[in-house]
Amino acid sequence: MPGELLVLMFGQQATGKTTTARALARQLDLPLHASHDLRAAMGFASGELYRQEMRDEVYERLLRGVTESGAVLDASFLRSAYRAAAYRVAEHSRLVAVVVECQAQVSDIAFRTRRRLGVPGPENQGDRMLYYRLRSAETDPLRQDGAIEHLRFDTSANTVTVVRSTSPATKCVERVLRSLSLLSGPGG
Repeated sequence: MPGELLVLMFGQQATGKTTTARALARQLDLPLHASHDLRAAMGFASGELYRQEMRDEVYERLLRGVTESGAVLDASFLRSAYRAAAYRVAEHSRLVAVVVECQAQVSDIAFRTRRRLGVPGPENQGDRMLYYRLRSAETDPLRQDGAIEHLRFDTSANTVTVVRSTSPATKCVERVLRSLSLLSGPGG
């Protein structure tokens, strides 16, 4: 069953995509392809990471690495054009594309980002404004993607919501997500 899957992680920064993607890849025995690893391997400087032409190149290479054996793709997939390209790759490779949408509480996003950046201390009002702007950044909603296999994983509460699941492959991903207890907020 896992070889039939192309799992697309979807969500804003610090929502738990990478931690979840690693666990899914391990549990489903699928290769993991991560956008942050590609950016580093391509030698992009931090100021270049989010320029549009660089982002396009990263997604193109990310999708080029997908084979018929399936994969877990760790990237934000905030743009519908990138998701559409991934759906085409899945269709061409006869894979079931499953979107795993990671969400988290703003306080957890703040905590995770501060920890990632090595910034000590509790969150503050400035953090809340930054994370609000992050979360409201331009994101193409998933509802415009049509009938897709879609699971929502709240990494703050470790809960799974089935948005759309019609295939046994998606149910397999759902079972793995429900078995995970890998993320937490300030306590973990």
